[in-house]
Amino acid sequence: MRHFSSKTITRIVIGIIFVALFFYLFRLQDTQLFINDTARDTLRALRIWQGRELTLIGGSASFSEKTIKEIYFGSLYLYTAIAGMSVSSFSPVGAVLPNTLLYLLSIPVFFLLAKRHSKNKFFTLFATAVFALSPVSVTHARFFWNPNLLIPLSVFFWYLALTPSNSKHFSLKLLSSGVLAGIMFNFHYFSVISVVLFCLYLLFSKKFDHLIYLVFGFFLGSLPLILFELRNNFYLTNAFIYNTSHSLKNLSHEPTFYVDSFFRIFFSVFGLSHGEISFNTIVINQSFKLFLEIVFSILIIKYLFNKRRHSDLYWLWFCLFPTIIFTLYFSTYDLYLRYLFVVFPLLVLFIADVLSELKYFYLSLVLFIPIIFSNLSIITASVNLNNNYLPLKTIEAISKKIVEDNPSGKYNITENLKGDARSTAFRFFLLRDANVKPQDEINYGDISALYVVSPSLEKTYQDNRWEFTASGPKMLTQTIDFGEVKLFKFVSETK
Repeated sequence: MRHFSSKTITRIVIGIIFVALFFYLFRLQDTQLFINDTARDTLRALRIWQGRELTLIGGSASFSEKTIKEIYFGSLYLYTAIAGMSVSSFSPVGAVLPNTLLYLLSIPVFFLLAKRHSKNKFFTLFATAVFALSPVSVTHARFFWNPNLLIPLSVFFWYLALTPSNSKHFSLKLLSSGVLAGIMFNFHYFSVISVVLFCLYLLFSKKFDHLIYLVFGFFLGSLPLILFELRNNFYLTNAFIYNTSHSLKNLSHEPTFYVDSFFRIFFSVFGLSHGEISFNTIVINQSFKLFLEIVFSILIIKYLFNKRRHSDLYWLWFCLFPTIIFTLYFSTYDLYLRYLFVVFPLLVLFIADVLSELKYFYLSLVLFIPIIFSNLSIITASVNLNNNYLPLKTIEAISKKIVEDNPSGKYNITENLKGDARSTAFRFFLLRDANVKPQDEINYGDISALYVVSPSLEKTYQDNRWEFTASGPKMLTQTIDFGEVKLFKFVSETK
């Protein structure tokens, strides 16, 4: 491969981009899980568009929910969703399109980052293919969630932040990296951990010009949040201090510094494990898993003692491994890979570096077997009620029936499918298409009609949710069967 011409290398990179495009977009609508944060934030983006709002904050951080001082992320990711939906007739799938664009653009930039790191052509192409096709990348490129854009943005950040001092437009590139760091901070606050670690590296390395440009750029990129803080008596700062102090006091789990958790991070890159957003993996027994862990441990140790290979990679140690430790410590019910998204390019480069310790580095290509297996599982997955989810087309069809019913008075919608009794996903389509909009999520009392999506009438009465009972006695007037679920229309007897 070292004899490949630059044109051949370019063609291979383009090929990787097209394969990635296939995995990012194939059956995108059919596999969408329009639930939880995705539905909530897409609905919020629609409301911002319809109300022509200019807002500085977005959704709440999960660890601060149900506290007296919720922490809110910045709003930039909501505007990326609006940009995508505006070119797709405001389909919720359109919110994913900025993901697709940025992930694809990040692939050639990652190649340049890998090329800057190593002159070995197989290394650069292998690392680029792993980054582009990793099930972690494919999974998070296919749905809308505020941390997802950190993966491609981090590639641009590290490429610019590691610009050599003698490069053309050096100061502009460093300034741009700082702006990107501020944007990533707007998307998810924990992204600042790796940025601070990199700043410490610059400080200890006495690269003060790098540091000044980076910090000033970060200030520029963080201006929306800074403005919000100044206008609201530093609410976010106070809320963060409050929640952090209480979270540390009430930490209900033991630190998860387990060997298995550590290796899950590395194995997830190849589809041998997964994080909090699950995807199918090749099942391996415990003995073979232990064998892989031992082999990888040996390669890591060999790599660490090979000073020639990592003498220029202090930024990797200072930024990657403390972030891994942070992730392992604060992961609770599952491995919170989103905390690693800002260093995901470094993680891939490190893994490729470690694998290059193999006598026959080409054997690493076998790792694309679990990668392809997981990716095929992702794009062929089926969404059904067995998992408490409904396909997007079913959600839209039910919503269309309500729109066609043309409710004229005050009405609302609820469901008995999962935890979202306020029907965020259905509410999106009603706000988009209905002439008369439903009441908001907290107004279920003063309504004349209630639409209920449920597997059965018995389950609706059995669950007896507040959203169903708040409007008092009601009479069933219509039932429409949608296979897995039914749409019930109730009219209030008191209206």
